[in-house]
Order: sequence, then structure tokens, then C-alpha cells
Amino acid sequence: MNAENQSPIRIAADGTWYFNDSEMFRLEAVSFLASRLHRSDGGYAITLGPQTLPILVEDVPFVIKSVSTTENGWEAVLADGRTVALPPGEVQLVGDTPYFSLFSEWDSKFSRAAFWHITAFLVEREGRQFLDEPASAAG
Repeated sequence: MNAENQSPIRIAADGTWYFNDSEMFRLEAVSFLASRLHRSDGGYAITLGPQTLPILVEDVPFVIKSVSTTENGWEAVLADGRTVALPPGEVQLVGDTPYFSLFSEWDSKFSRAAFWHITAFLVEREGRQFLDEPASAAG
């Protein structure tokens, strides 16, 4: 591990959070930290008050575990335990992994189950795939 990656907090490629290589299993704590995660100096960091802690992210910080529809559109459950609105937007396939811009550019990916749930709502525009609003929210 080089000096810039010596954070005690790591987010694994599957969205699991670790502190000193031990899984953080309290979703309340993970959700709290995830809600304060932001891009910083080409990577990610958590800011709490005056302190900023760089976070090691193996792939992307947010994994969309499941997706459902509401009267207002899409709703996503993240690996960090939060439920958030999922806006329409581009889905980019890199290999067989579908990436999405949820909070910032390409900061999220869909789990296989979540991706299969939205495939019927993907539309192609100029060779790119986009998630549209579900029919119930489109009015």
C-alpha cells in the first residue's frame, strides 16, 4: 500500500465498507459516513467538521443493490443501507459492469439484480444506453 492509500477506511468493489480490514457491519454508521463522502484530489474523502479523511475505493463508492418504482420515479437501495432517488440518466457498460452517475460522474454501479430490473427501461440514443423514468412516474 503506498502512502496515498493508507486510509483505515476502504470500500471494496462490491460496496462493502471496511475499517482496518474489518468489515463495518453497522449500517447506521456506514450510511452516516457514506452521506459525507465526496470526491477529493482525484479520489474520495469523508469530511467531518474540520477533518477530512481520504478513503480507499476499489472501484466506485456506491453500489446500487436494488431498484424499485414509486409514484415519483425510481428508488434505489445502496449497499451502504441508504434509500435514494434514482434519476434518469446514462448507463455505461464497461465489460459486463453497468456504471451510473448517481451523486457525481460515474460514482455508482448496479448489482446484477438491480441492473436486470431496469433493463426493460433502458433506451438507446446515439449508441448509448439511458435509463428513462418508469411509466408510472412519467405521467
